Amino acid sequence: MVRVIGAGAEGRRLYPALLLLASVFGHGSKISLVAADALFPILLSTYDGASMVEQKLIWSAMAAGTPRP
Repeated sequence: MVRVIGAGAEGRRLYPALLLLASVFGHGSKISLVAADALFPILLSTYDGASMVEQKLIWSAMAAGTPRP
């Protein structure tokens, strides 16, 4: 299982340096830094949750007529 809270703790030490560097490039880089910080834990949690679905539930969904991607 992915630890979302602890996953980015190592990278967060670089935030002050990245924010100083981002101040040179304007507000767009700061916004992208915050968006990336919000997006990656969500994507990791979604992937982790989807990969932990039991095979029995997938078979049940397929039997009910749900197409498999």
